[in-house]
Amino acid sequence: MVRKYAVGYIKKEIIKRTVLASLWSALWPIGLLKFAQVVDNPFSIAKTRADKAGQILADALINHAQGQRPVTLIAYSLGSRLLYSCLLALEERRAFGIVENVIVMGSPVPTTPASWAAIRTVVAGRVVNVYSTNDWILGFLYRTSSIQFGVAGLQAIEKVEGVENVDVSDIIEGHTDYSKFVTEILRKIKLPGVLD
Repeated sequence: MVRKYAVGYIKKEIIKRTVLASLWSALWPIGLLKFAQVVDNPFSIAKTRADKAGQILADALINHAQGQRPVTLIAYSLGSRLLYSCLLALEERRAFGIVENVIVMGSPVPTTPASWAAIRTVVAGRVVNVYSTNDWILGFLYRTSSIQFGVAGLQAIEKVEGVENVDVSDIIEGHTDYSKFVTEILRKIKLPGVLD
């Protein structure tokens, strides 16, 4: 895949710098079609669906589908994107006291302090960001679909009081490893009531 893009880039640059430059300027809509492929790739579609499902989960929590008890939310990968969207929706609606703890692992979400501070306001207990610097699949997919460099699943959330960061780079070698090591990660976090 890298070779395919490299060859395409080289061809494009050669065309731009030769007599064919005027022809190249006439072909600019092709660039838009390539961009559309990035926008409509399966990961982007899954992210959009996770965001919409997060809104639905927020509605369910506000309507106390879980009963009157606070909940602990745990997810990895796009599930944690869903929780991120849900928690931002809860903060937007000022729905406090519903979520007790949140653990997100390998999250395809930005590291912007403002959004994590908003999440922190709706979670009564712990907010834990579990990340691995070895997760190159997440880095590639997220950065190509979002054009952002700060990814919570790859690095610590900084400058937000009350957000815990747990580096599991010693356990997680790739994005698909989260499903294999959830129990081990939860034991490492030591959340009371979970895996006691």
